[in-house]
Amino acid sequence: LKGQNIKPSYEVKIGDVYHIQKGIEKKVVQVTGLLDRRVDAKTAVQFYEDQTPVEETVGFKSVFHAPVLKRDRGTGRPTKKDRREIDDLQSSEWWEKEDE
Repeated sequence: LKGQNIKPSYEVKIGDVYHIQKGIEKKVVQVTGLLDRRVDAKTAVQFYEDQTPVEETVGFKSVFHAPVLKRDRGTGRPTKKDRREIDDLQSSEWWEKEDE
């Protein structure tokens, strides 16, 4: 709220806009109603409005389309050469093309 971190005990008011970050995902929500007690997510959706810019949601979803680097189980740690190849792949042109 207003660039400040708030505690769970903070009193929420109708009309407040919150910037929420969970991991790499960022959301902007506005409170449209209040509840007396905790409820499930399906019910809670009725009491806030998601105002997250479309550009941010598209960018977040594109992270899941990145190539997955996976090692076979039991092969141990990557060698120095393997590590360099992994770093080269991660810093390659593929990542820049995704932004365009």
